[in-house]
Amino acid sequence: MRKIATLFTMSMICLLKTVFAESGISVSLMPKWKVGDRWSVRTWYAKVTKDPNDSNKPLVTRKGVPIEVTFEVSNVAAIEGHECFELKVTFPKDQTNFQRRYKLYYTKNEHALICLINTSLRDDGSVVNSQYNYSFNTNVPVLTLDVGSIIPFDTPAFAQPQKISKGRRKNREVTQEISESGEKQGSFVVVMSTKYNGKTRVVLQEWELDLPWWKSVNITMDGEIVSEAEFVNPEQWKR
Repeated sequence: MRKIATLFTMSMICLLKTVFAESGISVSLMPKWKVGDRWSVRTWYAKVTKDPNDSNKPLVTRKGVPIEVTFEVSNVAAIEGHECFELKVTFPKDQTNFQRRYKLYYTKNEHALICLINTSLRDDGSVVNSQYNYSFNTNVPVLTLDVGSIIPFDTPAFAQPQKISKGRRKNREVTQEISESGEKQGSFVVVMSTKYNGKTRVVLQEWELDLPWWKSVNITMDGEIVSEAEFVNPEQWKR
C-alpha cells in the first residue's frame, strides 16, 4: 500500500511538472472562450462620509457601494493582423449618469491583450472613444496602468512557460509569479508587480480552470489595497 501511495505521489508530481513545463501556463490557465459567453464581476465604489468627531475630516469606506459589471464575449475581430476575441465590459450608470464601457481584444491562440477601447457613455450621450494598444508579447503580462478602470484589466502572460518571469513593457520591469493556490484542485494564483508613481504596484489574481475569468483580484500600492473585485456566483457559471 505504501508503495502504491508513493507511486501515486510521484505520478502527481510528474503531472504537475508537465503542466508547468511544456508551455505549462498556457495549457493550465488560459481561459476557454466562445462568442456568447457572458459573466459578471462584483466590485465596489468607495463611500465617503463625515467623521462624527471632526466634520472637516472625511471617512472613506473602500468597499462602500457594490456594483456588478457585465462581461460578454461578443465577437471575433482582426486586430493588427491577429484574430481576436472581442470582450465587451459594461458598468451600470453612476450617480452622474456616466456609464463606463470598454472593448478588450485578446488574441485567440495566446489570450494576449493587445487592444483596449474606452467607449464610455457621457451623460450628454457622447462617447469617450479612447484607444490603448499593447505590443504583442506573450512572455510579459499587460498591466493596464493608463486606463483607470476600477475593474482591473491586467492580463497575465498565459503563454509564459516559467513560474517566475521578468520582462519589460513601456520601459517598466514587470514580474510575474504563478503558483497553485491550494484552495482546490485547478486553482492558481498569479501575481504581477511593477513600480508605478514611485510605489510598488502588485496585482494578485486567483484563477480556476473552469472559469472564464479570474475568480478574484486585488491591487495594492506599497501594500495598501486600492482595488478589489470578485467573480459573481462562480459555482453557478456554466458555458
